[in-house]
Amino acid sequence: MRALALVPFVALLACAVTYPPGWPAGEQQPQVVQATTGVSYGAAPVSWDLPEGAQIRIDVARRSVSSGMGAYVADIQFAAAYVDDPDLGIDCATEPTGPGVPRTRFGCWSRADPAALRFWMAPGADCPARHVGAARTLLRPECWQGELEVHGRRLQLRHGFLGSSRVPASSVSWIDEHEQGLLAADFVRKQQLHLFDGSTPPPPELRRTLVLLTVALGWWEDASSPD
Repeated sequence: MRALALVPFVALLACAVTYPPGWPAGEQQPQVVQATTGVSYGAAPVSWDLPEGAQIRIDVARRSVSSGMGAYVADIQFAAAYVDDPDLGIDCATEPTGPGVPRTRFGCWSRADPAALRFWMAPGADCPARHVGAARTLLRPECWQGELEVHGRRLQLRHGFLGSSRVPASSVSWIDEHEQGLLAADFVRKQQLHLFDGSTPPPPELRRTLVLLTVALGWWEDASSPD
């Protein structure tokens, strides 16, 4: 997980992963989402090819990340959308504010109707996104769980962790109201992520939304790392 760059000592931690709830049991071949070949980018890939042939684009409005001497500031705003279905697009930002927006380190919402899709990372929790407090979130699991309201449902995002350290790992899962897995993902490398079907596959429309949010989440985690 790219956010681990915030604290150098994590390289010394055990690498065994405690997978999040909803992670698929047993062996399952991943569905590979690959950065589009030939598309230039800065901090993280801005075009992604999905296994079924669809494509997701990231439109960066601003990205400013600085760190050093205990200071860390990430100011990021971007949009993500399917090329063939821009109406499904979302806007995302670090520490968003506005009516109905809780205290959150990162959030995304529907571009067409913000009330139709709202995702908040650690809503209401004391999980600052700046300075020394941001590094401390790496040892606080609650700072890496998210809540999603979409299609009239309330879903959860869960992160895996490295061994007993509680440092977030690259594995995430989306789970439903009954703690059943809908979709899981592993941000295995900068230009690739792996998707896995959960035990309770979501309807096609919801799955497309979860894939879009997963790509956006991976982009944010990558782009938030200091240069």
